[in-house]
Amino acid sequence: MQPTEPLSTLGSAAAADREPASPRASLDAVLRASAAIASGDDPAAVTAQSTPWLAAQVAADAAAGRFALWAESTVIDEHSGTAVVERALFDLLHELAGIRAAWPVGNAGLLHVYGYLFSEEETPFGYKRERWTGGGLAAALDLPPKHFSPWTVPVHESESLLQRVTDAALPWLGEVPGASCAEAAAWVDEWDDTVFARTRVVTAATGAAALVYGVRDGLDTRIPMRLVTIFPLAAASAEWLRSLRSGPPRLRYNLAVAGREPGAALRHSRSGVRRAVGASGAGEQGPRVAQHGLVDHAAIVAEDARLPGRGRQ
Repeated sequence: MQPTEPLSTLGSAAAADREPASPRASLDAVLRASAAIASGDDPAAVTAQSTPWLAAQVAADAAAGRFALWAESTVIDEHSGTAVVERALFDLLHELAGIRAAWPVGNAGLLHVYGYLFSEEETPFGYKRERWTGGGLAAALDLPPKHFSPWTVPVHESESLLQRVTDAALPWLGEVPGASCAEAAAWVDEWDDTVFARTRVVTAATGAAALVYGVRDGLDTRIPMRLVTIFPLAAASAEWLRSLRSGPPRLRYNLAVAGREPGAALRHSRSGVRRAVGASGAGEQGPRVAQHGLVDHAAIVAEDARLPGRGRQ
């Protein structure tokens, strides 16, 4: 569903009588709120004043059961080793959603979608909020530039940023490469007896690219995949796609699994490259190499039938 006019709050009759806030003013409100929360101000008071749409959208998501489509994540970034979301904001988000969580592990949808909007942690890849406030992720998914603007209310007022993100990302975690994920530039599956994790790299003809990551418990394909994260990539060249599988299989992207350390090793992996898109936007075929590297797509589909509990979904 494409967004329409930006409003300052969700489902409010009073908001309809006011002039819509400009995208720049809305982004400024997020930045002011982020700085205030980082300085120790009460996030409940700050967000109620500066970003009143936040509580309304989280409430709509909770009522619709959308958080169940997301796995768990730690707020301790695997690159910096520091928390990318303030403890008080972590607690507020889970309180608004009615989810019990123990710091630093919480619902990945709450943290990666809403929490990252207010993160003041500058990573080597930029601020985490930029996946929603910028247009790169939308471009990679062939969506309108402002599709993920958090202050934009779509046609139906019960919709939210989390729903737009979920609707755009979850289909890419389909069970069989080449079926629901026919357009993925590359894919990686990593697993052991209890955890199955999946990475999808999505590219547009323009060269814009994004990565989608999800997980499920064990190998039973009747258990649905849950989202962990989605973010834009600077590029998805053939070289970069090869490097995607350069290391041993493990938990990635701040995924939290009960009883496992973040980044814990997994036992098996399989992966494939369908195409790579460079800065020019021209497609090129990825290489074929041996198992535990990037392997031929057709071989993986054939292998699916031989894995315990694996099959078409």
